[in-house]
Amino acid sequence: MAKRRNDDEEISVVTTDETAEVWSEETPVVSEKIPEKSGVFVYLGPTIRGFISNGRIYAGTKTAILKDLESLISKYPQIERLIIRDCDIASAREKLSGGEGAISVAFKALEYKLREG
Repeated sequence: MAKRRNDDEEISVVTTDETAEVWSEETPVVSEKIPEKSGVFVYLGPTIRGFISNGRIYAGTKTAILKDLESLISKYPQIERLIIRDCDIASAREKLSGGEGAISVAFKALEYKLREG
């Protein structure tokens, strides 16, 4: 339903087919989840002695890897950003050495947190 003003400033209601409701309760809603791809991931953060070391390789989906590291991530949430897919390692290392991007911020924040204890 659209509203239109006439020249004499009265408001009238105009109903057209364009304003008819497009969705009905019978319209199916598709909510298929795209399956996550398995792959190889590498941890590019600072070593946390006894838990995780720089360059550690993981295989599987990122969700599964993060679930396995859940207790460590709860203490150090930056770890989540420092687990990188194998095809993105070169650009991630470039960003780390250049001190730019979210990965560099996460690395420095985790490094600081580990130093402070």
